[in-house]
Amino acid sequence: TPSKPPDCAQTIAITLFYNESSGGPPDLSQTFTENLREYYQRNTKLEVIRDPLEADLILEGSITGYFVQPVAPVANGNLGETAAQQKLVIDVSASYMNSCDDNDNFDGNKFSAFALFDADQSLTDVEVEIVDEISEQLILKIFTKTFDSW
Repeated sequence: TPSKPPDCAQTIAITLFYNESSGGPPDLSQTFTENLREYYQRNTKLEVIRDPLEADLILEGSITGYFVQPVAPVANGNLGETAAQQKLVIDVSASYMNSCDDNDNFDGNKFSAFALFDADQSLTDVEVEIVDEISEQLILKIFTKTFDSW
């Protein structure tokens, strides 16, 4: 459901979320940031602008983690245990400034989301699809946090 910004907020600037992790597709930073901007554009009446100096609300951050973890170990005969699934985890740090209400501000909040994939698949086979899935989860978490008091 779309959120209603406070009357004084007309604009939000969402700066580029740089990829500070050691992994991920080359366009992860740009794609994540554009998807975040589009989500705010679709789900609020705010105008999404580029210049934080001109904005009523500012959202900025970075991608801080991008890694694969094995999960759900299964017995594999003489080979011991192997993972039946793996999960791709993406971590993001975000800060939010609301010029209308300082109580809404947060700085360096950590958000994390993941998606599972079969261990017999390579990350490159499923990366585009699951990065999109994880990004959607992260965007919803960030959006909810920015507007949880509205």
